[in-house]
Amino acid sequence: MRRFYPIAAPLIARLSRSDGVLSRDILQAEEVEEVEPPFLSDTSRALVTATHPWTNPAFELELADARTATHMPVIRINHGPGIVGPDGFATRFSRQRLGNTFGKNALTARAGHAPQIAYLNDLSTHLYFGHWLKDGVPQTFLADDGHYYFSNPESWHHCTEYREILELRPRDTEYLYADEIVTFSDFAQGSLKRKRYQKMKACLADTLPAPTKDHPKVFLWRGNAGASRNFRDPQQVYDRLVADGWHMVEVTAPLATLYQALSGAQIVAGMEGSHLNHVHFCTKPGTIQIILVPHDHFNMVHLGLARAVGNTCGFCVLSGSGQDGYVMDFDAFAEAIDGTSSIQAKSKVV
Repeated sequence: MRRFYPIAAPLIARLSRSDGVLSRDILQAEEVEEVEPPFLSDTSRALVTATHPWTNPAFELELADARTATHMPVIRINHGPGIVGPDGFATRFSRQRLGNTFGKNALTARAGHAPQIAYLNDLSTHLYFGHWLKDGVPQTFLADDGHYYFSNPESWHHCTEYREILELRPRDTEYLYADEIVTFSDFAQGSLKRKRYQKMKACLADTLPAPTKDHPKVFLWRGNAGASRNFRDPQQVYDRLVADGWHMVEVTAPLATLYQALSGAQIVAGMEGSHLNHVHFCTKPGTIQIILVPHDHFNMVHLGLARAVGNTCGFCVLSGSGQDGYVMDFDAFAEAIDGTSSIQAKSKVV
């Protein structure tokens, strides 16, 4: 019968008016902390035109200006028995699809069995490497006795490296009948999440080679990797950064190469995107992070995580377009570095 859950669950849920949740257990209550707003100049604010579809400029600017941060509870959710696969899970009353073929695959694929599975896949970890690293990986520490199910696209080569270093399971690809499916609501950066981040950082530090030479200023160069967020006249921008003393590192480099560069840096900068999550886990606490944000993709995604690992974050908004490239304003970039450095110095004095 569980093979039919992906097809039947939406209808049963409507008829029964049930969300299919058997229990919710709070692992960490809501937390509120005082925070220092990041550096964001008036010039950058004036450039903002749009954000990702699920948010808006007013909300993102409110996050930037906030002096308190609310960390939502961490919740363990028991959904009962069902079937899981790399593209979704389903119980009698609920279904989460990560692909249109989940129902067909669940019906036709060979399936094994597990007594309990903490299902760590969701749409964000399925689509974005950054969420896979900052949200999915920490949840492996919440799963009972390592009984978790956690996938990733095969093309994300850094996932394999993180799995090996952090001693995680290989990516899950099979389908399983589970007697109990558990998920977590675990998206904030409160104290429980920070303890898990510390474990990840400690493991990386213990395993990966230390830098042979410290580079005070490191620029994580995105290039054409991922969604198009390149610079206008990229070679000129690259050459100017090198001339200004920045150590350039390609985001596609092996994790060991990234760690050697980032762990010895005092300032790290780069274009906004999932690849910047390497910075949070590979830098030492107290690193300054300067995030270049396209005016039409303005967001504060990296702010909370930078705070959680003890870094100080600043933002510089770029004009231009994805089609023609974004314009690097070196004067605004320098202002963001100086402004963020001042905020960091002030926080150390306090």
